[in-house]
Amino acid sequence: MELFSAYVVARIVRVQVLGQAWESQFNPGGRRAALFQFPVKRDTVDPINLDPLERIGTEGSLPMIHIAGKASKEDSRILHAAVGLGSQIRAASEEIEQGCRIPPTLAAAMKGAGVFGMVMPRAWGGPELDPMTQFRVIEALAMVDGSVGWCAMIGCDAGYISAFLDQDVARAMFPDLLSAMGAAATPTGTATVVPGGYRVSGRFPFVSGCHHCEWLWLGCHVVEDGASRMNSTGVPETRQCLLRLEKCEILDTWYTTGLRGTGSNDVAVHDQFVPDEQSFSFQDPELVKRSGPLYAFPFMFAAKGPAVALGIARHALDELIEASGKPARRYTLGEGVEPPKLCAMMYSCRRPSGGPTRC
Repeated sequence: MELFSAYVVARIVRVQVLGQAWESQFNPGGRRAALFQFPVKRDTVDPINLDPLERIGTEGSLPMIHIAGKASKEDSRILHAAVGLGSQIRAASEEIEQGCRIPPTLAAAMKGAGVFGMVMPRAWGGPELDPMTQFRVIEALAMVDGSVGWCAMIGCDAGYISAFLDQDVARAMFPDLLSAMGAAATPTGTATVVPGGYRVSGRFPFVSGCHHCEWLWLGCHVVEDGASRMNSTGVPETRQCLLRLEKCEILDTWYTTGLRGTGSNDVAVHDQFVPDEQSFSFQDPELVKRSGPLYAFPFMFAAKGPAVALGIARHALDELIEASGKPARRYTLGEGVEPPKLCAMMYSCRRPSGGPTRC
């Protein structure tokens, strides 16, 4: 039920929180009806054969349901490229599992496809993809391999995080708009105040995709004169410090089963200087330094997380459907022939009158 709710929210309620500003930015000229809806005459609607998503909109029109892992001719070239990576990802599946990371050649292909740079602003020459398209890119990759989808979800954060820095500084830091970024936002390190910035030290856990990232943003407690620095409300100050990967040490700690290929190792930093302008704090009331609806909500970078789970779930359903046509156990045991097992997916796999199955 939670997955279904997330699916409805992500696919039908098209980022309503961004309001009218969102529509004017990403849907100029009121093209919503042309791209996202299609007219349906009420006397042609068969409510019995509609799945729950279609029942939401029987008042005059139905919402356009995007097919997971597919791209239409109107879709972003990045989505097309992500879908096209499927065969390369499948070919690398064993290497992903054994190496506990995304192989360099595959990471380079994801970068070339624009996956890591899909949030970069148009003002810099980036694509600035809307959240729904970001969601679909990540979902398409996660359908093939969950670890790849996860690394895509984390790796594209540079477009969001760079919005928290002075924009001239940020642009100079990211001359390559396609580069990946890693994160350990929980403040497990220390940032000691020094003239012009901070000396950062500490151990930072679960830095997914660290091997193929150029920058990391790492959470720290701010220390001044040997003690935690408090903000105006008496709360210990925290700060996110950006460091190039070569200034960090990757610790070989990632040995697991789930999401094994994400390379979510710990990272150690040993007394590295970070200029003040290459850091930010989520406690800052003026955190966002870039205009535009995509960057208006500081925690928008977290909204794409469910896409990984949905991609993995879609893969699981596809595997179940494929397995449903295989011989049943009773036949193997010689107790007689049992008809192929059927995948009763409630509404999602029901066949509308005269149409294909919805799986």
